[in-house]
Amino acid sequence: MNHPPMSAYKKDTTYVSVTGVEGTPEEPPPEEPPEPVEIPAAYVVVTRPTAQPISNANQTDINFTSSAVIEAHTSDGMFSTALPSRITIKRSGMYIATANVMFANNANGYRMLRIRVGTKEIARLSIPGRAASTMLSASGVFYAAYGAIVTFSVEQTSGAALDMTEARAGVVLL
Repeated sequence: MNHPPMSAYKKDTTYVSVTGVEGTPEEPPPEEPPEPVEIPAAYVVVTRPTAQPISNANQTDINFTSSAVIEAHTSDGMFSTALPSRITIKRSGMYIATANVMFANNANGYRMLRIRVGTKEIARLSIPGRAASTMLSASGVFYAAYGAIVTFSVEQTSGAALDMTEARAGVVLL
């Protein structure tokens, strides 16, 4: 009777070759792919429900005051009413930031909206003032590391202070 050498072992009914032992090597069963991991979205949308006076010819950060309406956010805590002029990135990655602002009626000068990540400007729109309300919308895609600061600012040159009557901004992890 011919027995397999000690260098082979039996798995089910097929011998697996270890070192030069003849037999039918057994392939391990294919592994099931792991279950997908659900990563919660990271986003924030804030709205300033009241007017903010903007002085003439000065870049001014939009202040989403403690009365700001936080429409939707995750537990990431990207917006805090204690720091109402900024959104703080809590996860490194690619983002899109967008903002919409409305200025009161005034046909003089121009109106400008900027979005910055740290000191880098990622979006800017400048248009002439209008006799009717002036709305500006801007957005930009950017990479940000944990802790990066996103700010939204406006400027106007009507010759006097002018109200920004509405503001809405959002940041979404792509």
